Amino acid sequence: TQSTWGLCVGAKKGDSLFFHYSGHGVQVADTDGDEEDRKDEALVPCDHDNKKNLIRDDQLHAIISDLPEGVRLTCLVDCCHSGTVLDLSYQFMAGRTTDTMESKDTPRLLRQIGENTLKADILLFSGCLDEQTASDVKDRSSFNLPVWTGPGQAGGVCTSALVSAVSANPQVTYAQLLEDMRQILQRKHFKQIPQMTCSRPILLSSPFSLEDGLIHQHSLPS
Repeated sequence: TQSTWGLCVGAKKGDSLFFHYSGHGVQVADTDGDEEDRKDEALVPCDHDNKKNLIRDDQLHAIISDLPEGVRLTCLVDCCHSGTVLDLSYQFMAGRTTDTMESKDTPRLLRQIGENTLKADILLFSGCLDEQTASDVKDRSSFNLPVWTGPGQAGGVCTSALVSAVSANPQVTYAQLLEDMRQILQRKHFKQIPQMTCSRPILLSSPFSLEDGLIHQHSLPS
């Protein structure tokens, strides 16, 4: 929790932040009634005491709530039960519960799943649906990663899929990036379905970037 807070403290307008977690994730009983499935998503830190000091989604949301307007935060959380681990207000819905995206002609929808109280622009790529588990591999070389990522080492498949997709197409859009990640994992016979949530509606046809500000979509399809 301290390292996550340390990333956010002192952030000011114009800053672009990136947070990556690849590890264990769990679901636990919701204690404040804000979850429809009555389960909180939580990260399991390496120094946990029999899962007594988990980092719950409520804690993560409280940390990012302190970020001021004009700050951009991109998160990649590659673990089990990570779908809505930041409790962001908008979720990309096209193909949410299928192994492949819907038809290209189907509108790409962002569904509002909560009330936005955040001031910063926050985007989350997560490894799977809340109810799913996420996988890792002992050797990432099969993902055709660029040389600068190092030799084939162990790693999460969601992270590997994202790096592979962006490396293959540096101008990929947000919607296409998520679709490419899902297709990469499907071809490799992984059942998990990566998700994308955000603090406010964004223009999904804009190019993916870790630095540029998010382009907002001011009206959602009905």
